[in-house]
Amino acid sequence: AASDVDETALSYAELKALATGNPLIKERMDLDVEVSRLKLLKAEHLSQRYELEDRLRGELPRREEALARRVEAREHDSGTVAAAPDAFEMEVMGTTYASRAEAGAAIAAALEGREAEGRVSAGSIRGLAIEVSYDAVERARKVALVGRDRYEVALGDDPAGNATRIENAARQIPQRAAEAQAALEEVRGQISAARDEAARPFPREDELRRKTARLAELDAALDLDRPDNVVPPDSGQERPVEKKRELAAEAR
Repeated sequence: AASDVDETALSYAELKALATGNPLIKERMDLDVEVSRLKLLKAEHLSQRYELEDRLRGELPRREEALARRVEAREHDSGTVAAAPDAFEMEVMGTTYASRAEAGAAIAAALEGREAEGRVSAGSIRGLAIEVSYDAVERARKVALVGRDRYEVALGDDPAGNATRIENAARQIPQRAAEAQAALEEVRGQISAARDEAARPFPREDELRRKTARLAELDAALDLDRPDNVVPPDSGQERPVEKKRELAAEAR
């Protein structure tokens, strides 16, 4: 039916084919839909490739570099922690404590009154600095262990419990180093996969090329590639009667 034809323009050759039952016009119309769909798929494929190439130039290398530095820092801190005596010992404000309760109370005293932003070293444990600070946004006093990397410690209300939390944070650094190493390997896997995917050609390129060539053949056979064959829709104009008779004669 004429309603199945593209509404943007209708050539006299298409009208002729529809009127005479020319099978080429149906092939041409079906093929045009397929080629348009393949071109859309190729455009999506290229868009994904460009996105991957952008990530390969920016985000992924930056993440890899940052994680590699983190792994190196945490592995160094792991060695520092491993070399320390196993017994509990914490230095706070120049005094060394073997009691977790006393050490926790000293940490609480170091935190007391801190209402201005800024980080201050208040002591050390297992070779790492104990840093106290105040977060104005969260309105909270914080503690972190600092070596080549920085490790936040969540505090509670019990001083002895806080000393234990600080101690545990130091002992967990080897695990944190392993986690950073796993994250680094994951990013490197993403980089490798992104490179492979970015290098992958459009899988239906041959089909698109073949069907595009056939579409051009059909356009030539139906005279659709001639600019004067196309009649704009809603033009309200018709060709002269002589031209219509000529087309009808050609269709026989």
